[in-house]
Amino acid sequence: MIRYSQNKSKPWKKQIGNPRRTNLQHACFCCLFLLFILLGGVTAAPDKKHELKADKAYAEGDFKKAVKEYKKAVKEEPKNVELRFKLAQAFLKKGEVDEAMAEFIRVTNMAPDHEGAYQHLGDFFSVKKQPDKAAKAYENLVRIKPDSAQYHFQLAKELDKLYQTDKALLHFYRTILLNPDVEDAYPYLFKLLRQKIVQNPQDPDAHMVLGRVYKLHGDMGEARAQFAVLVQLQPQARDGWEELLEVCTTLQDCQCETTALRGLLEFQPKNLAMIDRIVEVSRRCEMWDQAKEYLQLKTELAPGDATAYADLGRLYQRENNRIQTYFYFQKYLQNCSGCPDSDEIRHWCRNEELASPEIAAQYEGFLQFEAGVDAFRNGNFSTALSLLEQSKSQYFSFAPLHFYLGQTLEELDRRGEALFAYKEAIKLQPDNAEYWFFLGKALDALQMYSDAVVCFGKVTEVDPADTYGYGERTQNILQSYTEKGIMKKKKILE
Repeated sequence: MIRYSQNKSKPWKKQIGNPRRTNLQHACFCCLFLLFILLGGVTAAPDKKHELKADKAYAEGDFKKAVKEYKKAVKEEPKNVELRFKLAQAFLKKGEVDEAMAEFIRVTNMAPDHEGAYQHLGDFFSVKKQPDKAAKAYENLVRIKPDSAQYHFQLAKELDKLYQTDKALLHFYRTILLNPDVEDAYPYLFKLLRQKIVQNPQDPDAHMVLGRVYKLHGDMGEARAQFAVLVQLQPQARDGWEELLEVCTTLQDCQCETTALRGLLEFQPKNLAMIDRIVEVSRRCEMWDQAKEYLQLKTELAPGDATAYADLGRLYQRENNRIQTYFYFQKYLQNCSGCPDSDEIRHWCRNEELASPEIAAQYEGFLQFEAGVDAFRNGNFSTALSLLEQSKSQYFSFAPLHFYLGQTLEELDRRGEALFAYKEAIKLQPDNAEYWFFLGKALDALQMYSDAVVCFGKVTEVDPADTYGYGERTQNILQSYTEKGIMKKKKILE
């Protein structure tokens, strides 16, 4: 009798597995593999033979064949933007312009940021003298590449043809800001900006832009003229003053440079660095009165700055004004007794005291003058008058003393006396436009118009470059005199 093994583990199953299940799995795998191969044509890379043939034909100049092959390639891949772009280029080379443009338009519809297609469209419509369509194409190019000077220039020219002047100006200007070497843009800018200024001479923006265009083009003299007009029209335009300063510094125009610095100082009246620069330019250009004026201002704003007193003393010393030299050197020694040059200056002052014993008393008068100016600026006019009158008895030959005395008397409503004070200041310093202006204002307040006209005329006569900054106000007053009939208009032949 045959007996079977009682081994419950059934080791034979582990050794050979289940032949039916294994065969079934193998069959399924084979089917899936075949199915993958059959479906592979859907996801596999497209056949590029037509595109390759077309590329070759295009390179060889056979554009007819290139068009034919590109068409086949596009038929197989209708959504391939670059294929359509190549087809459009082939149409163009073949001479089928309408077909090319239609294809370029399809490209832009499919790819709104396609630079090449818009470039072809813009150039085509520009040549065909359809500026409205050309402008739309170039507008898209500017949108795609806003930092392209070329595209801004192309757009600007089409806008100019459409008489859209402001938009054209904007893009011509943007062109040279991006690339100042685009020479062809400048004639357009000069023409359009001059037209705007002729239409409205009071337009500060047009003067500003024209000035900047001249500056970029290297025409610094013309730029200076435009910025000068701008700051006259709009004194609060700080960027206009800054532009004027830059151009005048480049031109080394001393009068213009200091005028621009004075204009900028109006925005920061206590800017010591700006004051130092005015003094430096004044010295370089030998404008000594202006240098003294701003060094004096510096001593008022920074009374502890000893060097300003020494510099003032040396300026008066070069004029052989020994009294003023002594005064400022003494102020210097008070503030800086141990400075390197203090011994030299102290020795000079002692020699002056020996030569002129009264100079010490005059120095006391000078200190009273300074105290009087401080009182005036603080609104203590009665005190200021008392101090200035005391100073005058010892220190009569100092023009600013009489000027501040006139200012104080006007504040106390003693204009008749103020006139005499201003006149004394002018006798001592006849080329000071500020003194002439305030004398004119005092005469105007007393309705002495004919005399006031003479004074206001002297303002521009002694200061034609408007270094003192009273030119515009003077012209406005004289214009009002003309309008009121106080001052008659000159005949053309006079």
